[in-house]
Amino acid sequence: MGRRISVLVIFLSVLLIISIALPAFAEVKFSWGPYLRIRNEYYKNMKDLADPDDGRGRDTANRIKIKTQLWGKADFDKDTSIYLRLANENLAYFYFEGTSGAHVDKSASKKGYHYDPNEIFVDNLYLDVKNVLGNPVDLRIGRQDLGGQYGEGFLITDGTAGDGGRSGYFNAIKASWKINKANTLDLIYINNPRDEEYLPLINRMGLTYAGSSLADKYMSQNLVATDEEGFVVYLKNKDVKNLNLEAYYMFKTEAKEGGSGVYFGEKTKLSTVGSYAKYSFAPYTLRTQLAYQFGDYGSEDRTGVGGYLYLDRDLKDIIKTWSPSVTLGGIYLSGQDRKTPENEGWDPLWSKYPWISDSYIFTLLGETGTNAYWTNLGAIRGIVNLKPTSKSGVMLAYTYMRAIETVPKSTALTGFTGTSKERGGLAQAKYSYKFNKNFDGYFLAEYFMPGSFYIGDDPSLLLRTELVMKF
Repeated sequence: MGRRISVLVIFLSVLLIISIALPAFAEVKFSWGPYLRIRNEYYKNMKDLADPDDGRGRDTANRIKIKTQLWGKADFDKDTSIYLRLANENLAYFYFEGTSGAHVDKSASKKGYHYDPNEIFVDNLYLDVKNVLGNPVDLRIGRQDLGGQYGEGFLITDGTAGDGGRSGYFNAIKASWKINKANTLDLIYINNPRDEEYLPLINRMGLTYAGSSLADKYMSQNLVATDEEGFVVYLKNKDVKNLNLEAYYMFKTEAKEGGSGVYFGEKTKLSTVGSYAKYSFAPYTLRTQLAYQFGDYGSEDRTGVGGYLYLDRDLKDIIKTWSPSVTLGGIYLSGQDRKTPENEGWDPLWSKYPWISDSYIFTLLGETGTNAYWTNLGAIRGIVNLKPTSKSGVMLAYTYMRAIETVPKSTALTGFTGTSKERGGLAQAKYSYKFNKNFDGYFLAEYFMPGSFYIGDDPSLLLRTELVMKF
């Protein structure tokens, strides 16, 4: 509560200063717009990799998710503005296969079904001040998105991974120093609590806890698995033609409360140093990233290594239609070696999101204690991209995945054999279409064929259709 009050006092003080200074601005310009995203999803076996006939957990569902946003912006002058965005996401199940306390039946024809419009929350609220006091420094204070700005999203993408695609914001202060035309240095402070502590909610939601002993208890919408705090120093360099270089240092703490599993069950203090590079030499593009982590995981020392290497090849010089391109690359994320006293598991920091798959993130739950905790992974990935028309795109991908380390044998949720490292193969296909500047959509299919790393040997399937309208 004290932290919440402190943050609110600081932010309200900033707003008060701006309101006092309003007469100094010649004219305030207002803009606003709505956003609507509708998703229909059918998924099967994503958590347990077992068909219902096998007698294990059931996780087959067909649902629709509706996400709405309303944003507004006030520009006081060319350098000063305030941005506010409210959001809501609610969902309804056409079918949900569940017969246990942990898998409550949510089908519309069953008593377990309950539709709720869900809560309206503040998705973004920040103050922008550019060229602070005449210096080449831009400042953004408040709730903001950071995804898509740093190293292809390898470590900084989603600050609220616990609510899926509902939101992705960070409670942050970001200062960007424009050193010169080719170099920018960003300093970022991040503070993301497990559930909403800083800003009000409309129709605050209480989730029914799945455990049978707490069936009548309610908990707030989890935004992350534990309280998280950290800071980032991030340098971007473009001195060399066709070469983008980025270097960074990140420090993050993760509380013990709320966490579980081998990688997320103890208090963590972790430093990460690394770099990202992208070099274009037509018709090729080389993209790579490598990072090293060190710190503490409870009473254990923690280290980790993670990175990837991709080579893109534009094929328009060979094939004149559909603008084809291909990508081939590899991924390495260290895993915990249980024969050592340390924890060597890679921590994805603020990037627990659908990095290379929208379905496999749920398969990771039984191994790591939370969805989308990318770790203990070696992969070879191939991608083909096509553009049949100026408005449409096709993506085809296949990823072969292995574990770096074995995990103990287990029959809980996603069962593990305890002896194999072969995770399996993931096939993906996506068709996207842009109707106009305000309306687009896509269809996505993912099919995962589990290897001997898992006890379950039934494939998982995700089918998604999405339509988006934005203004």
